[in-house]
Formats: sequence, C-alpha cells, structure tokens
Amino acid sequence: MKEELRKKLKEKLKESLRPILKKKLRAKYLRELIGEPPRNIDQNKSIEELELSVRSYNALMGKGIFIIEKLLNLSDKELFQIEYLGKTSVAEIKSKLHSYIRRMEEKIEKEQEKSESIYSFTDQLLSILPSKDRGIVEERFGLWDGIERTLEDIGRRFGLTREGIRQIKIKAIKIFVTVQVL
Repeated sequence: MKEELRKKLKEKLKESLRPILKKKLRAKYLRELIGEPPRNIDQNKSIEELELSVRSYNALMGKGIFIIEKLLNLSDKELFQIEYLGKTSVAEIKSKLHSYIRRMEEKIEKEQEKSESIYSFTDQLLSILPSKDRGIVEERFGLWDGIERTLEDIGRRFGLTREGIRQIKIKAIKIFVTVQVL
C-alpha cells in the first residue's frame, strides 16, 4: 500500500514538473541558437524593446506574446506555428533577440565597471583616515555590507560613546570635503 502511494505521488510529481522541464529545455534550446545565455537580463520588458518589423510585432501581439520572457521560451517550431510568421520573420526575431541580449549584457558590464570604480574611489578616500576612524565610517554608512549601524552599536564595538563616534564621523566628512576641493 505504501509503495502504491509512493508510485502515485511520484507520477503526480513528474506530471507537475513536466511543463517546467519542457519550458526550461525550450529556453535552453533558443539560448543555444542565439548565443550567450541571457543571465541578469530583465526579461519582463515589452517586445517593443526589440524594435521588430510591424508584421512580426503584430503576429506576436496577436498570439499574446507581450514580453521578452515569453518569446525566449518559444522554440523554432512554436514560432513557425504563429500565424503570419515565416522564415524571414523568425530569423528577424532571433536576430533582434540576440542584439537585445548583447546590448543588455554590455549595459550590465558598464554598470559593474562603474560600481567597481566607485568602490575603488571610496577605498582610496577611506585610506586617508586612521584605521579606527575608517572602521567607524565604514560601519556608520554601511559602505561594504549595506547595513548602516547606529552610533550606539559602533560605540560598543570600538569602546566609545555615541558622541565620540559622531565626532569622528564629522571629522572624517570634513577631511573628505577638503580632499575633494583639492
């Protein structure tokens, strides 16, 4: 009886996972065709971002495909089954998807480079301060972990009063302002 129950449960689990697995395989197949996998890319954008021809755009809209994510999950066969899409339209869609993914990846890379340069600049700026002051400023503003700590928490860690922490913070800001002016 337990084994029958396990089998039924296993079958139901397989049935519920089948559409998910198919969807992942379709997306994987399409990604192989268009190149690099689109990680970290906002797939909830409208298909208008692809700047498709009127024919392709209207055919996709008519089929209820409004966002890029839905488009990425379609196989070639499914694309060809959409009314008014032929070889040329499908080739255009793939090409535009490929271009869109490349643009988004370049944008992400630029943002990462920008954030790295900001971290580098912040690190250089903090290097001016004595190590204790540096630690206080880093914790007060949550520079590395994003968690801004209270004056009281920092005071306990460094063995200072809240007022002492506040004064060190103000002194550091004055140093930063002077460095920026020079």
